[in-house]
Amino acid sequence: MIRMFGDFIETIFMQPVEADNQPLFARIVARSPSMVSAVVDRDGSDGKSKYYINGKHVWARKYVKRTPSKDANEGVESPQP
Repeated sequence: MIRMFGDFIETIFMQPVEADNQPLFARIVARSPSMVSAVVDRDGSDGKSKYYINGKHVWARKYVKRTPSKDANEGVESPQP
């Protein structure tokens, strides 16, 4: 990935795992927000691309923070003062 994008990638954080396991995630920090699209849309416009990093296959996609769903909070009573 660094070979492809060079100075545009600041760093890659791979999840630490045992030798026999695959990491479940990695964080790629781009120097510019505009480079995020170049990384995740390399294989098409579906918002994810496959890479080979440190001998491991990984998918890159943009992180989108989830908002808690209304249903997840249903049935949970808030503490009364």
